[in-house]
Amino acid sequence: MNKKVLKFAKENGYKGAEKKISWNGYEVYEPIYGKRAAHTGYPLVILLKGDEIRLSTEAESLEILDVLYPDSSDGE
Repeated sequence: MNKKVLKFAKENGYKGAEKKISWNGYEVYEPIYGKRAAHTGYPLVILLKGDEIRLSTEAESLEILDVLYPDSSDGE
């Protein structure tokens, strides 16, 4: 676990974060409550790029969700 991400997660009320993917130059971390990912409210993730660390915007979250969980219900 990246110490900077762990500190940021705890400062924002999470117990930790799990690295998911790299996206648009960011490392993407899913915030965790307890032993599993938190799925309450809008699905925000933690983004890390160099010294920048922040929560995603709603639009970024939707783009990342499309990468993590592609929709296969379009008939393909």
